[in-house]
Amino acid sequence: MGLKRNLLELGVSLFARTYQPFLRTSSEPWKEIFILRNNSFGDLLCTTPLFSVLKQAFPETKISLGLGKWHQDIIDGNPNVDEVIRLNAPWHNQFVVPDNALSPFRYILSSPEVKALKQRKIDCGIDILGSPLGSLLFLRCGIPYRLGVKGYAGGHTGVQKHVEFSWEVHATDASLKMAALLGVEGYEEWSRKPEIYLQNSETEKAEQVWEQGKQRIVVAPGGSFREKCWPIDNFLELLKLISSKADVDLVVLGGKEDFEHGERITQISDTWKNLAGKTSLRESFALVKSSDLVLSNSSVLMHAAAAFDVSNLVLLGEWYDSAALHHKQWGHQHTIVMGRELEDQKLHITTPEEAFRCLLEKCWVKNLQQK
Repeated sequence: MGLKRNLLELGVSLFARTYQPFLRTSSEPWKEIFILRNNSFGDLLCTTPLFSVLKQAFPETKISLGLGKWHQDIIDGNPNVDEVIRLNAPWHNQFVVPDNALSPFRYILSSPEVKALKQRKIDCGIDILGSPLGSLLFLRCGIPYRLGVKGYAGGHTGVQKHVEFSWEVHATDASLKMAALLGVEGYEEWSRKPEIYLQNSETEKAEQVWEQGKQRIVVAPGGSFREKCWPIDNFLELLKLISSKADVDLVVLGGKEDFEHGERITQISDTWKNLAGKTSLRESFALVKSSDLVLSNSSVLMHAAAAFDVSNLVLLGEWYDSAALHHKQWGHQHTIVMGRELEDQKLHITTPEEAFRCLLEKCWVKNLQQK
């Protein structure tokens, strides 16, 4: 831990001590459990099983969720969340970039969003990521019982209980441990699958995009930064291999920044569709739900595929040292993660030929034929 982080943690610890007379340690029924998850899309989806566990354990308690505006309407329809509170907190996400080092503190002290949160008089707060700024936010709002994480970003000195961070623990398991800290039993039996609740109209609309009778493949070539992504030329070579052996229908999904990649991909076949930058998150989720296979980088759609039990091959870029470790942290039952393994001297990223062999071995490419 660096000097700046040590000083910040010291400040959190001192601030927390001033709240000692107001701490809550009993297990009385909670009025409201507030969960802070102002991070990326995948982080949020991996936390959704926790909402279900908390609602079952505390059916009379209000479950509220602090999200940024970038999360849009991902949680719409979720019966386990009573309210989404918009908190565009400028830390631990790529969507709100602080102007300077003091911006997060100004947000905590004077933001209208934080002032409104303080007025709610929440009695239990969970900082899923765990950070000094998250703890300061909870203290500023007078939340008397607080849960956090030790060993990742800090902030544990400002909470009553914490989970221990480990790179070997899946993100969903780490969040579910928060429920265990609240005394909820049955940890081993809880579901780990992400939860997305779509309306019938959304799934029916997605069905209209596909050609009937063909295997349906979603390709998501985008990611948060270039080094994280499998190169687009590799995606092109893999898709040419697939199209040479099978007649498939394919849709490209992603943001506006992925549109040009989508144009290159859809040149392979006249029937393939480039919807990058043309669909909302929920529309993309519906297309994933109606597909047979998702080919992606490590992105939100890998978690959407898991929510609907859709086979998903995740192809990592140069930024990742271990595909096995990434699967431990973020993978799911129907996920295969391929990439480098530096400890095993596999220094190169997955080739298109290796990815294609994996698809054939798993029988994830259907209707193979000589073309």
